[in-house]
Amino acid sequence: MKLKCKKCGNEEDFFIIEKFSGVGELCVDADGELTNYNLGAYDDADYKLKSVYYYCCNCGSKVGKIPKEKRYWNWGYDMKKHLVIKYFDTYPENKFYFESQEEAENFIKEKEKNNTGYLTTYEYRGEVILNPYQQTK
Repeated sequence: MKLKCKKCGNEEDFFIIEKFSGVGELCVDADGELTNYNLGAYDDADYKLKSVYYYCCNCGSKVGKIPKEKRYWNWGYDMKKHLVIKYFDTYPENKFYFESQEEAENFIKEKEKNNTGYLTTYEYRGEVILNPYQQTK
């Protein structure tokens, strides 16, 4: 389904309305500014759609209904992944997602072969369930 706003003609940017809650820790620097070490800050938040519609980012109009297969509560089972976190010193720097524990462990073994010993480590963190809007690149 290709979205297009009937009111203003926008074909690029749309939003959904969610309610989320939870507790997270955000890293800040010495000036109190957010740092880039907050990759997983919202991973444990609970998400729930407040509306089953897409809305236009330009004019706010209701554009179309979100298909059932794209609504959060139907995603959990298909979104199980195995998580590996890359650390620089003690700071989480990146996340990698795999279909199996074996794939994740093989990834770590390959990275350890090329390890320069310069404060970079990889840790397998187990199976996680992603929310549907989290990218896994």
